[in-house]
Amino acid sequence: MNKVVIIIEAPLVRDFLEKKLKAFGLGVSVAKTGVDGQAKIRSEEPDLIVMDHHISRLGSVDILKSKTDNPNTRAVPVIMLIGKVGKDEVVELARYGVKKFFAKPIKMNELISAISEILETDLPLDTSPCIIDAHYNDGIIFVDVASGLNTEKIDLLKLKIGEILRLYDAGVPKVLVIMTNVQIDAQNNQKLGYLFTTIREATQTPVSGIKILTTSESVRRALSGFKELSGIEVCRDITEAMDRLTGLKVSTFIDEGKNVVTGDFLRAKQVQTDDAETIDLRFRGEGGEAEEPPEPASIAVVDDDPGIRELIRTTFKGTPHAVKTYDSGSAFTEELGRSRPDLVFLDLRMPGMDGFSVLQHMREQGLDIPVIVLSALTQAETVIKARSYGVKSYLSKPLKPADIRNKTEEALRLSI
Repeated sequence: MNKVVIIIEAPLVRDFLEKKLKAFGLGVSVAKTGVDGQAKIRSEEPDLIVMDHHISRLGSVDILKSKTDNPNTRAVPVIMLIGKVGKDEVVELARYGVKKFFAKPIKMNELISAISEILETDLPLDTSPCIIDAHYNDGIIFVDVASGLNTEKIDLLKLKIGEILRLYDAGVPKVLVIMTNVQIDAQNNQKLGYLFTTIREATQTPVSGIKILTTSESVRRALSGFKELSGIEVCRDITEAMDRLTGLKVSTFIDEGKNVVTGDFLRAKQVQTDDAETIDLRFRGEGGEAEEPPEPASIAVVDDDPGIRELIRTTFKGTPHAVKTYDSGSAFTEELGRSRPDLVFLDLRMPGMDGFSVLQHMREQGLDIPVIVLSALTQAETVIKARSYGVKSYLSKPLKPADIRNKTEEALRLSI
């Protein structure tokens, strides 16, 4: 049996890899810190090491030097997950047996393929086209599913929901599943049941607290075949879905600044099935456990209100994150060509170039950067328009530092 040691601090990445590799019949030993990882390498003498570049309590170079100094582990190949590192550092790491580097966010199908190649063993993945995403806003888990169903991504979804609920210290949430371009046939009927069984297990939400928004009649028909899921309501209209889920009128829901999904999302373009992105499980795992310092990120704040800019800057004071503020949309977009942030806090209502114009500019430039909208959202059209640009995270003014920190961690650590 091939043995793999995984040294990764981010639980979402680590837990998924452990579960998947064990399912393939590999021997797996996991470590959360550098010290633990070094001990596991010595005791296990594995056939492969998969490790983070950024590790607490012992640097990755120290671990690699220790591995190389030991004749029993000197030849063990290494796959390294890296954030922002220079070319010279990559060359140095390669001297210690690092065979492959994967930049974050990780494309999981390519990582599994690399493991399969190095170990010379078949590790089959479900490669069905599928996009799955999940976000938390005001007691509701929003799950976006598009272009098909994929068991690997469903497994990852369960882990992500668990991390989200832990992050927000949430109880039992309500759930809205938005299904776009998903048609259920005999081949993926069981995947549909697996999706909703997984969501229920991850959230502990009763069927009465789960709604589906879709225009697909095949989803409605297939769901009726699962007795334990028969109480989940399927809605075609966003107003109906939100009214039934929250017990509030949509107008009231919006007035309270909550996150409302858009009907435009249900008419999203079909994803090309030969596009590698459709089968990637992508996420950022650059931070450690909650008690460990996160890997530095660059954060842009675009808001014409100096008080908001200062609040967000102060929120991240003492953290490794670098915050740069902009008092207008034009000032931000002018600099985008020279530097690209990891996360953007964006006010929608600004004089001159407003937030929607900024989103349009980013779309035209092909910039896929997580955006958290800052706005006192009071119009349904405003929320729907933001969703049409792919914005799924909102913070309503007035802002609270705890909410800012939680949204940031969700965007940087838990993105699929």
